[in-house]
Amino acid sequence: MLKRTIGLGLLCMASHAYSANIIVNTIDDEDGIENDKCSLREAIELINRTDANNKIPEAGYGGCNGKEASPIIVLETGKTYTLNKEVAIKKALSINVLDEAGNGTKYNGENNAIIQAKGTHRLFTIDDNNPNIANLTVIMAQVDLVGCGTEKATSACAPTGGLIFNRENLQLSFSRLKGGIASANGGAIYNEGIGTGSSAGAAAGLLTLTNVLFLNNKAAQGAAIYSIQPRYEITGSVFRDNEATAEEGAIVFVNRAGDATTTNGNSTTVRTGNIRNSTFFSNKGRVANLLDGMVINNSTIIKNTAGIYLNSATGSANLSNSIVAGNESNDCIVAQGNKAVTNNLLYNTGCGAGESDNPNKDLDTLSTPIQLIANAGLNGRLEGKCDQPPAVGLLCPFATEKEIFNGFFKPRLLTQYSSISDSPIVNRGRVISGGGTTNTLTCESTDQRGRGRETTVLCDIGSVELVIEDQGKIGQDIKYNQIAEIDLTDSLGDGQLWPKESCNQVFEDLDNPPVRNDWQPGCLQFLQGKEAKKGSLILDENALLKYTPFKNFHGSDDFSIKVVTTTSRFSEGVNDRSVTLRGTVVQEPENDFQNKSVKTSGGSTGIISLLGMLSLVWIRRRLQGVK
Repeated sequence: MLKRTIGLGLLCMASHAYSANIIVNTIDDEDGIENDKCSLREAIELINRTDANNKIPEAGYGGCNGKEASPIIVLETGKTYTLNKEVAIKKALSINVLDEAGNGTKYNGENNAIIQAKGTHRLFTIDDNNPNIANLTVIMAQVDLVGCGTEKATSACAPTGGLIFNRENLQLSFSRLKGGIASANGGAIYNEGIGTGSSAGAAAGLLTLTNVLFLNNKAAQGAAIYSIQPRYEITGSVFRDNEATAEEGAIVFVNRAGDATTTNGNSTTVRTGNIRNSTFFSNKGRVANLLDGMVINNSTIIKNTAGIYLNSATGSANLSNSIVAGNESNDCIVAQGNKAVTNNLLYNTGCGAGESDNPNKDLDTLSTPIQLIANAGLNGRLEGKCDQPPAVGLLCPFATEKEIFNGFFKPRLLTQYSSISDSPIVNRGRVISGGGTTNTLTCESTDQRGRGRETTVLCDIGSVELVIEDQGKIGQDIKYNQIAEIDLTDSLGDGQLWPKESCNQVFEDLDNPPVRNDWQPGCLQFLQGKEAKKGSLILDENALLKYTPFKNFHGSDDFSIKVVTTTSRFSEGVNDRSVTLRGTVVQEPENDFQNKSVKTSGGSTGIISLLGMLSLVWIRRRLQGVK
């Protein structure tokens, strides 16, 4: 039993700073056992017992202390908490994480806690069973939810809602939802409730999903999400490898259209079901059904077995500024009588012409290369390393970026383009809208990664905005007889190195263009007066910079280089066609010095001894002062 208890010694010490939080200190699923271990189930049940005055019982529950407790539950990063049966959540609460020392994570999603089903059941039912009062709010951040599907279950986790059944306001961020299986609807989440007008906030569930990954969930309908009404806000999220088994099943499915309201004699449907800056790929089934009151904007929807089902009766639904291409059974499936507004789409089949001022673009009609993904080096796989220029492909394969929670398909600017206007993705999104409820939509202010989109000119369609930025300083410390190898990939913004064979054309419009026959990838140049003085630099097409010292030196060699990337190449400013990087290589001999100083550490004994010695010195000085 002891070895299954979480090592939260330091976290318990830190709890003085978080005295109101309920700290879960066991991964076991205990229920009402009077001991010093507080389980997740007991923590939730303690909050469920909150009285009419919003007071949590001081007597606590099980191993959880209720004295001065608040409805905030803390889990430890990296730990897996098992649940033997579903847990009912009936009061507002939040679940978040701290590490063993009581600190937060360096970045969101760095080391999530995991809540996993043990057996065939859902994890949570979120419902206060009272449709006549305002919805309670449940918040979970940096917590992964894992269903019975990951245990190779032979049956569904639940008929509806394989991970969560929700009738309240549920907010998830930087979380992974995977392995949820429902025999009917909602492989991961079933969002219940019907409400109209002001009653919607009491009778119908609402989902706010920010930077969430839906992976390997399955249901007949709504493999990831089944919502009775379009009541969700989904941003920065990824849906991959989910499966809807019904003949016309969808990954995100809404049962009925949005609520139409009448103001000044005009009936309008407010957009309450929104998918923004998100990515769908490798899913089996339609991606979503688009009804009145719904929006899909700035999203990348590729390589699924089917695309979007458009079925808006009034025109109060939008599919805009998105890449919807390479889906097997039409990118857009259009219902009879559909009036959904589409604009600025890149597609292969079925999506139509779009709006006159913001037309859709058929990928098959492009005169420039039309290959969707630059994945020849991966034998056609959708995930991995991107082909290098001059290889064609409008998108890099799916990949993750350092300290970014979800992966993405990054757009590419091809060397075959004569100008940036040749791209069907970059600068193809609408910035200014007419403002009408059913008008064309503008681009989102940020992309899937949270980076700002261009707001003064046209922005990029899809979930990712290409960004040109100097990433500053590079370098490495080496010993004698070593070579420095510096990977520049993360320092190039969203670009790839321009191929050396095409460097002369980059500068041909300058007054005194540099003309060389020995260009390196990226058209590598030193800034004048900032050359490396103690070694040579060689850059390969994979952005690996090798620094070879002319001879051993003890010190540093500072330099500044310029490289041309596929994004900087098309900058309108002549002086902005390169990315500038400041580099430093430090070399020193091996340190063979043996440290023979007195050891003052060595666990608690060493610290206590040191404190004791300092105390004796202090007492001695005090006594001398008395004399």
